[in-house]
Amino acid sequence: EIETRNKVDANFIVDISANYKLNTFLSVSATVNNLTDEVYAVARRPAGLRPGLSRTFMVGVKANL
Repeated sequence: EIETRNKVDANFIVDISANYKLNTFLSVSATVNNLTDEVYAVARRPAGLRPGLSRTFMVGVKANL
């Protein structure tokens, strides 16, 4: 049981990702975490209140040789 003073509110976070195969050897991907840029807390312990991840973009290229 989590003590009431250590609880954080529930959150709804939207993440999206896409992957596209360019050819036999190359593919590209993109990810957006926290699409709506929601401000939220993830924990209060062990070191105090910690914020959630802000909107983050990632792009990648994968080569299969």
